Amino acid sequence: MRKLLFIVLCMVFILSACSQSANTEQTGDVQAAESADEAPVFEEEELEPDFSGYPIQIYSDSVSPDSINWLLLEAKEAGFTIRINDGNTLFESSSLVQYANEKKDGDLVFGMDELQWTELIRGEYGNLSIADRTPSWADEVGDYNLDGKVFGTVLHSNVMLYRNDEEGSNGETLRFEHWADALDSGYRWNLPDPEDENTLFSLNAAILFPYVDPNSPAGGISAEGWKTLWKYYADGILADDSEEIDPLSPDGVQIAFCSSSLLCDRFAVPKNPGHPLPDVVLPENWSFAEIEDGSFNSPEYMGILNRAGRTADETAAVYSFAEWFGSAEVQADWAEYFGGYPCNRVSSELLYGDEIPELYVPHDFSLDNVYPDQTYSAYAIAHSAEWNSILENLGFFQAGADHGVTQEPDWENIVWAEIA
Repeated sequence: MRKLLFIVLCMVFILSACSQSANTEQTGDVQAAESADEAPVFEEEELEPDFSGYPIQIYSDSVSPDSINWLLLEAKEAGFTIRINDGNTLFESSSLVQYANEKKDGDLVFGMDELQWTELIRGEYGNLSIADRTPSWADEVGDYNLDGKVFGTVLHSNVMLYRNDEEGSNGETLRFEHWADALDSGYRWNLPDPEDENTLFSLNAAILFPYVDPNSPAGGISAEGWKTLWKYYADGILADDSEEIDPLSPDGVQIAFCSSSLLCDRFAVPKNPGHPLPDVVLPENWSFAEIEDGSFNSPEYMGILNRAGRTADETAAVYSFAEWFGSAEVQADWAEYFGGYPCNRVSSELLYGDEIPELYVPHDFSLDNVYPDQTYSAYAIAHSAEWNSILENLGFFQAGADHGVTQEPDWENIVWAEIA
């Protein structure tokens, strides 16, 4: 009897406990539902990785003492340690890419012209290769990329200026279909510094654009194009002693060919260092010529180098720096403080909104397809070795009475295959 009573009491206790538990859970559910909007949300804190322990080796020919100091401080604040090898001051006997090839310690390169990047991508520098890494902002630079390996940072435009006073057009606006048309306008023009290979290549390409002929043995350019370019060198005016020329100063010059970077250096309003491009103010007697083709632009690029012995964590640091430096916000700051126009269209919008600086309004015909789906810039680079051979063998750089050569080549009897 006692045993039976004990069993009954246990069952009563268990049922009572279950009932209390059920009531507690129900009450808890109601309370939770009533206070859901007030309940705190706890998120796991995401810690930014610290990459400062790896000194990232950077090579650049597109920096100054001021921009180096700025980049060192900004990179440190962003969590990176960087070392910059300045191609403008360190490499007197070789180019930036040649020096980097010799040192074999580079992580990242920015600057350089498209021709040097193309040579690097082709493998012409045996110790350097580009990592296959597409940054998140790649679409923001559009067509300013090479083989999907290196991506645009700063854009330089090549422009044609003209005198609009009584010594020039006398108030008439100069308009041409092609850059080459200016050579038959009756006006005289300047020649850039012959040591400035980048500007000369761009201006040569701009003048040769209407004469593209993929079937021509003369570097893919018709003979008529080379005749026109000869006139450019023969009749152009160069400063004495091959000093860097101020495009607006030579006597007798009504047309000036030059790069946007030169204009920013010479004619940006000094009292307002921010947004330097819109502050480029030409002398009152000079204007921008209107050219239907547009402008042949010269972009700079950034690429990540493969580096022997770099660990996965160190490589992650380099990738993260490239993401940071090429981002729209940083490139906007870079352009604002140090001039140039960002290839990143979001950076441009942050700086200028819809008001694109006049230097960069013209269409960039270097991106036009010419054969069959190759951009003109890529076409010019593909034929650059032939172009240089023609320029040297026929004496273009000495053309003209002031430069030592007065005899024009015998165009009808040139065997192009022998000199291209």
